[in-house]
Order: sequence, then structure tokens, then C-alpha cells
Amino acid sequence: MDAVKFECAALFNCDGILLEHIGHSQTMPPAYHDFIMLAYVAHGEGFHYTDNGTVSVCEGDIFLVAPDTVHCFYASKRSTFVEMYYCYFLHDKFKRLIKSLKRDFP
Repeated sequence: MDAVKFECAALFNCDGILLEHIGHSQTMPPAYHDFIMLAYVAHGEGFHYTDNGTVSVCEGDIFLVAPDTVHCFYASKRSTFVEMYYCYFLHDKFKRLIKSLKRDFP
């Protein structure tokens, strides 16, 4: 699958973590990135495609996308609009957060 690299310059200017709120009304083209992406489906339903397969996602679902994973999202035929929240992490920032959580929740 052909994919474009998604760049997020703002991520490097905000201590390695960035939140984004997006509404999708169409298929997003295949992309990959060099950061970790946590996605939350706030409204609607659709499908998240990766090289490992396609997963159905709906309101309330959370999923994680590893760096350099080609992926795309598309709304289902029943949803004309899907509202998503994304949290982007630089890899080192994510490792520090996980280490902190392990200390707080052994």
C-alpha cells in the first residue's frame, strides 16, 4: 500500500506530547509517522486498517498505532462523520510516561 509520511512539527515544540481533535467525513489516505499515536473515537464508527488487518472501531474505542506503521481510517457507511481525538507521543516521552505509570501502579 502506498503511504505518505505524516509530519507533526508541533510535536517537537511541546515537550513530546500533542493532542488533536479531528472530524472525518471521508477516508483518510494511508500514512505512517515516526511517533506513537493514541486514538479515541468520540463519535461515529468506521474501520482502522493496518498491514496486520482491518479492525472495526466505534464510539468509545481507543487504539494505539506504533511508529512507522502504515495505517488509514475510514468511516462506515452508517456514519457520515466520525469525531476523533488523537494524542501523539515522541517515543522517549512515551517510555518515560510508561515508566512513571509502572512506578505509580505496580
